[in-house]
Amino acid sequence: MVVGEILRAVVSYEGLNSGIAQNVFWYILQDSNADDADVVTRVVAHINDDWGPDWAVLGGNSATLTEVELDIINNDGTVDRNLGAEDIDIDGTGGTEHVSAGVAALLTIPTPEPKARGRKYIPLLAETNVTNGAWSGAALAALATMLADYLVDLGGLSGAVLAAGVLSKTQEVFIEFLPSGNVRGIPAYQRRRRPGVGI
Repeated sequence: MVVGEILRAVVSYEGLNSGIAQNVFWYILQDSNADDADVVTRVVAHINDDWGPDWAVLGGNSATLTEVELDIINNDGTVDRNLGAEDIDIDGTGGTEHVSAGVAALLTIPTPEPKARGRKYIPLLAETNVTNGAWSGAALAALATMLADYLVDLGGLSGAVLAAGVLSKTQEVFIEFLPSGNVRGIPAYQRRRRPGVGI
């Protein structure tokens, strides 16, 4: 990667009778160029060591974080080149089966642009995380840790940094996150196709 290139990392999850759910992370390379293979290794390490285990604490026993796919993206949202995919295989350990496929926790991070923000619908969380229709205190604390994982810039690339943010396809520009975000206390809903539909 060269300075200014935009990286998209797509993390996939699978759940029983739920099909595939995905989270998309965006980064821009800053400070110096970096070898593509080193970038892949750094992002995979972040998913394996941080995001994945923090999701697993909340994830249902019937859910698995399965892989991450990496692409370099042009400012208009088209793919410049593919960096590959890596299997992850982290099982949820939340103590029960996961909630319905469309039910998710919602993390939101603002940017300096009012209409551009990062959002993550965290899928396939264990039913025990919900108390009286809201996320439990323990679940909110774990989601706050995931929010920090989402916000963090990724260093350790011989001087290069992958800065977290979002790609605005309307403005065709990458916008970095502001340094704080929000965890919604009530479960959100993200419409998903049932398994076998639209394939």
